[in-house]
Amino acid sequence: MLRTTLQSIFLSAVILATGPACPPLAHGEASISGAESDMTIEVHDTPVQEVLAALGTRFGLRVRGTTSLDRRIDGRYEGALRGVVARLLNGYDYVIKTDERAIEVIILGLTKRDQTPPQNQAVPLPTKRRSD
Repeated sequence: MLRTTLQSIFLSAVILATGPACPPLAHGEASISGAESDMTIEVHDTPVQEVLAALGTRFGLRVRGTTSLDRRIDGRYEGALRGVVARLLNGYDYVIKTDERAIEVIILGLTKRDQTPPQNQAVPLPTKRRSD
């Protein structure tokens, strides 16, 4: 009895001591609610690929391409499926193909940084010069 108790205490101590050294779980959290036309997705440290796979399971979204979608995201996304997918894929070049039955996303690659205006800055619009 004493030996079993000592083994349990030792095992608990080892688990507690090595817990912080263990890598975090590879999967984050994603919660989808609502319908295809009006949904809410809440994600916490989840790869884009997992979120798209969950949308595929729930709404029949098809995704193809060779680019890795392992960028981890956090946040709340609301709206219709097409708009939510567009926001999830911010930073990627892609094409969305829609027919009456399904939405298909073709991932072309990562967006080139020098071609994308910064998200928090306004894009200057050309102005007409006055001819005085």
